[in-house]
Amino acid sequence: MSARSVLITGVCGGIGRATAEAFTTAGWSVIGVDRRQPDEPLTVDRFEQVDVSESDQIAELFSRLGTEISELHALVN
Repeated sequence: MSARSVLITGVCGGIGRATAEAFTTAGWSVIGVDRRQPDEPLTVDRFEQVDVSESDQIAELFSRLGTEISELHALVN
């Protein structure tokens, strides 16, 4: 069985970063999303620079993810 996947927004900030670390420790595959590039390495399997306040960027993100991952199990926004 493959790891469950979670998408976490605001992953470059303190709460988002800590949440990503917790999910990674629990064995989840983490997709981190933020509008800015990280200052330090993140504990994520994949990082996407997306401004979630822009609906077209969200649509593009989920369009890409839909062709690359089979299932998204959780969203932390």
